[in-house]
This record gives sequence, structure tokens and C-alpha cells, in this order.
Amino acid sequence: MRKPPRSLVASSPRRCLNPSAARALFFLVTGLSCVTAVGDDRSAQPHKRGESHLTFSLTSRGKVERLLKEFPDISRARSLRIEDIGVASIPDALLEKIATGGKSLRSLSIGIGTSPRRRAADISDRGMEILSSLADLETLTLDCHFSADGFAHLSKLKNLSTLGVDGPTFGARPFFETVSKLSNIRSLAVWHADFSQPIDDETFKAVASLNGHLEELDFGDWQNTIHASLIPAIVEIKSLTWLNLGNITGSLPKPWTYYLRRLPYLEHLEPSTKETSGATAFEGLQKRENCPVQFRTVKSPAEMVVLLRFVLGPYETLKVRREVVRRRAGLSPCPPKGYPRSKYRLLAPVFEKSFGVKVSRSACDILPHITHEYPELDQQIRRYLAGEDFVDEEAGTEQPDE
Repeated sequence: MRKPPRSLVASSPRRCLNPSAARALFFLVTGLSCVTAVGDDRSAQPHKRGESHLTFSLTSRGKVERLLKEFPDISRARSLRIEDIGVASIPDALLEKIATGGKSLRSLSIGIGTSPRRRAADISDRGMEILSSLADLETLTLDCHFSADGFAHLSKLKNLSTLGVDGPTFGARPFFETVSKLSNIRSLAVWHADFSQPIDDETFKAVASLNGHLEELDFGDWQNTIHASLIPAIVEIKSLTWLNLGNITGSLPKPWTYYLRRLPYLEHLEPSTKETSGATAFEGLQKRENCPVQFRTVKSPAEMVVLLRFVLGPYETLKVRREVVRRRAGLSPCPPKGYPRSKYRLLAPVFEKSFGVKVSRSACDILPHITHEYPELDQQIRRYLAGEDFVDEEAGTEQPDE
């Protein structure tokens, strides 16, 4: 997932992307295999193997008109890419056919893969409203021109978890006000944006409200300029694990370490400089390669995630981390106050019933061992699961018991 395939890098978007943006495109764009071209000289019907993944190529007005007349059955399609766009705008009539026939769509990409020599196509406000009717859409990537009012329609996509936008023509406030209404958003990438002006209080609130939901935020490297006033808002998103800040203009009132230490689950940061190295939780993970075996106390929530991956496996740990973050953000009810010091076993009563985790055989051996042999670590695990602080995030040391 972290390394994009060669085919994706070779068919990069309209603008030349660096490896970081290509990586973001890889996790944002789905439906790259078993693709049937639609709208060119070949058949407009998907072949049997590729019936769930389709591509519409809009190289000319004539091909757009032919596609409108001979629109294929896309009722079984799960993923659709509209690329090679050679027209000035995406017709509302085409988007209407997609929205009407593509009720099963989970992933939609428009404009990604278009030649860099071509101007991005326009989508009208009505067209954006039509897209917002795709209620089951989970992934959306747009390399098009549209207004802030048109973008606001996307707030209706309550199942959207991954959003990529290339070249928005409006500022940070309307962008994040819409994104803040996406209650299921987990991955967000915005490239070639100009967020270089100081943000106001409303923008700050919109960004901070993503806490508990957003896990990956990518501004690209050289493609974007963001103002430093965005940083205090971003560090309110405690659930972030992956962050690419792009170019930053302006200055911060406090050192970088002050802000980065407030992202307790952060595992990846770009760009990494002398000013930021060693300041975040993910830097400490490189020194903790043998710690799951040694079973020492941990120094950050990110290190706790490393330990739980060793015990539970990556998929089950992801479920635990997301629920813990939601508890700390007040999005899920916290257990009773005495929960961290209760005598309930960490296996069935806690992990299975409270988090829906399938406990493996190795976890059944390791967790009782930790409980009996490493009581301080056992208490840290319980406090973590309750959504309580178990370390002093500023100093990186454990808090004394009450």
C-alpha cells in the first residue's frame, strides 16, 4: 500500500507528481486492475472479468457525445475512472447517467491520469450536486475545476472515507468546512492548493473537528503552500498517523517539538528536517524494535500501538486504536472510571466484548503473561483501552497513580 506500482507512477496526473504524491494517489485511487476502456473505439460494455472496474476515456467532444448515446450498463460497477479528458467541462448529463446507473459505485476518480498538457475540466455546481447523490461512495478523487459552492455538496457523502482533491481554486476555510462534515473521513489529500493565508477561528474549529476520524493528511511536498497558523489546528487531530505538511509559510509561536508531541499516534511525517527529527512518537519507534519481546513499559500511544500489533496483529490493533481514539475524542462512551484497575481479564471481557477483537492463540498466551509478570505494563494497557492518559506526552514519562 505504501509503494505505488510502476503503472501508477507512469500514468501520473495532469501535473507531474513527486513520489510522495504518487504514493498518496495509490491509496486514494482504486480499481486499477481489470479495467475496460469505455468511450474509445472499443466496446462500451465491460468484459466479464472487469465488470466491477470501469474506465471512461473522454478525449474529445465526439466521444463524449457517443458515450451519452451508447451509455453502458454500470449497475454492477464498483469502481469508475474518468480520465484522458480532452473537453473543457464534464457534462451534467454524463454525471447524471453515472449517478443514475452507478448506484453500486464505491470508488470514483475524475481527471486523474489526464495529460499534463491539458487544462483540468470544469464541473458545474449542478454536476457536483449530482455526484453527491452517490450515497455509497467511499473513495473520491478529483482533478477538476469546481467552485466552493459545488464542493460543499460533497458533505452529503456520509460514507466517504477517502478524498483526494487536486488543484482546488478556493481557500482553506470553505475546503475544511466541507470536509469537517464528512463524518467517516479517514484519508485526505489535497494537492496544488493555496492555503498560504492565516486561518480564522472558524477554519481552526473545522480542522480540529476532524479529531477521532482523520488518520492520514497529505498536502504533498512542493505542490502546496500552507500557512503556519494551520499547524496548531492540525495537531488537534490526535487520531493522525500519517502527515505530509508540504511547504509552510509564516512562523510558529512555539518550537516544532511543542506541536508534534501533541500527535500521539503519529508514525510518519514529511518533510522531516533537523527541526522536527526526534520530536514525534514515530521517531521513537525505530528504537523499539525489540521492546515487544522485552515487555517494558511504553512511552507513547504510538509505542502502545507497536506493542499491540505484536500481540494482536495489525488488523485487530487497527480496530482497537480507532475505538480508543474515538473514546479520547468523546465520540464513543468511555467505560466506568474503575475500568483500568479492574480485575477483568484483558482477553474476552475487554478485547473481545468491548472492541470486537478476535483474540489469537498467541495473544491468549502473551496477555496473561504480561498481567502476571509486568503489572505496570498491564496497567498502561488498561488505561490506554479506557481512553485515559497513561504517559505524560510532553515529557514522555509515566504519570503517577492517583
